[in-house]
Amino acid sequence: MKKIIVPLCLLLLFGCIVQSQSFINLSNGLSSCQLKNGIRKSGTDRFNEVRLKLNSLNKLGFVDSASQTFFLETYDLESGMIYGLIWNSRGKLIYNYHHDKFSFDKNLRFSEYMIELVENWDIDAIRKEEELNAHSIPNPSIYATKINRKSSKDVNIECIMFKDFFKLGRD
Repeated sequence: MKKIIVPLCLLLLFGCIVQSQSFINLSNGLSSCQLKNGIRKSGTDRFNEVRLKLNSLNKLGFVDSASQTFFLETYDLESGMIYGLIWNSRGKLIYNYHHDKFSFDKNLRFSEYMIELVENWDIDAIRKEEELNAHSIPNPSIYATKINRKSSKDVNIECIMFKDFFKLGRD
């Protein structure tokens, strides 16, 4: 019996380590994409820190197995709260992070319309909405990322930043 349990435990442990390392690479790649595209400046990437904490809490198991994953992230300057949504065909995680504490709930900080535009990666429509409806004060920056994975070694990361384009009556 021990001969079966020990290898099984090692296999599970190794699988968790590989999955964790894979997400760390994805999250760091996402951060690099933002730097390369001028979306954020160098220095501490709080969003990356939060993503890595989520990973350490085993909240992101659905990310590594999907061919396409989306991220929406924003930061409230007044409260210091970080809001995020990570989703794909296998799962979804809505989170808020403040003072080293997470809350996970169904309250979306992002409109369904915004999520739809990001999921379709319709940059032209996002820019048009931003131009027409991004007039609230303060108007936080929203960071959107699309990750396409053909294999563990063939990963394409695209990212954009835009202003919140909430429109009363629609959103």
